[in-house]
Amino acid sequence: MKRLWTHLLILTVMAAGTVSRGADESSPDRCERQPDRQADVQTMQAWCDRYVEAAKAGDLDTYRTFWSKDVIWLPPGEPMIQGIEACMEHHRPAFEQLKQDESVRVREVTSCGASAIMRVDYTYEGIPKPDSTLKPVHEVGKGIFVMRRAAGGEWVATHCVWNLDSKPNETQR
Repeated sequence: MKRLWTHLLILTVMAAGTVSRGADESSPDRCERQPDRQADVQTMQAWCDRYVEAAKAGDLDTYRTFWSKDVIWLPPGEPMIQGIEACMEHHRPAFEQLKQDESVRVREVTSCGASAIMRVDYTYEGIPKPDSTLKPVHEVGKGIFVMRRAAGGEWVATHCVWNLDSKPNETQR
């Protein structure tokens, strides 16, 4: 548990630095935290909707496009996962062996230039396909995505931390 809090603290500091480095120094507000801007929330909700559709379709190739090459995941009750290949391999069994149903609702967005931090709530159901070796999965939780605008203008997640609203032994993924 102490390790998780340490990783969360480090991620928070990194995220704050990412947003502050993206600040336009000529901007009067210098990208300090502002109330949620509806356009930012709508943009990130659309990103989440496309993300969910890729998972529901079992499309790992499209799912990969939502993440930066150097992505860092901090899943609940597990060690840190770093890099796109490791993250895709972590989720490959779910994409291959589960019928996935997920919903994600954006609760807060703080953005500055090419960087953003998004807080979400989510539900996830994974129902084993025939011949699957995986158990059913049910999760209700929340997460933080640190986002950056890629060269082509699309948003990609560089960090993802998620937590369950239930005790770890009550859910499996």
